[in-house]
Amino acid sequence: MRRMRNSRSDAGRGLGRADRGAALVEFAIVAPVLFFIIIGGLDLGLEMLFESRLLFVTQQAAVAEAKTPGSGVAWASGQMSGPVYNVLSPGCIAASFVYSPILLPQTTLAASACAVTPSAPAST
Repeated sequence: MRRMRNSRSDAGRGLGRADRGAALVEFAIVAPVLFFIIIGGLDLGLEMLFESRLLFVTQQAAVAEAKTPGSGVAWASGQMSGPVYNVLSPGCIAASFVYSPILLPQTTLAASACAVTPSAPAST
């Protein structure tokens, strides 16, 4: 008795040979775009982290400057080296920082803060 060949299983056997390199070619096309998106997202996240740190250090330096004039810039420089700190007025500090990421364009981050010193309560 002669066995009949199943036409479905025979038809599927030949497809694998022609498609062997297709996955590698597709990955080679998609991989650079995928890596660019991942690294760009990390760059953006690091830029936001530096901006947040710069704002926090500037705010705390303004408080230090309001309590003890002349100490805010020294305190800020000890906390985060790199930015340029300037005293605008007693209790007010401005800072700027040039951030150079891997993929994104170079950005200048800026922050300024003024500390409010509590005044003595008014006597009645």
